[in-house]
Amino acid sequence: MGKRLFETQNHLRKACGIRKDKKLMHIQDMIERKIGSLSYEKELKTFNY
Repeated sequence: MGKRLFETQNHLRKACGIRKDKKLMHIQDMIERKIGSLSYEKELKTFNY
């Protein structure tokens, strides 16, 4: 999911002619961390740690 998000943002960036938007990268990083922590919590619940 994170990779797809990154590819979508790359596509948008090319379409808009923006090379690297620092704020966008920061938002993406936050989203990926949130997704990562959510899947991590789900795994913990599955194994009842």
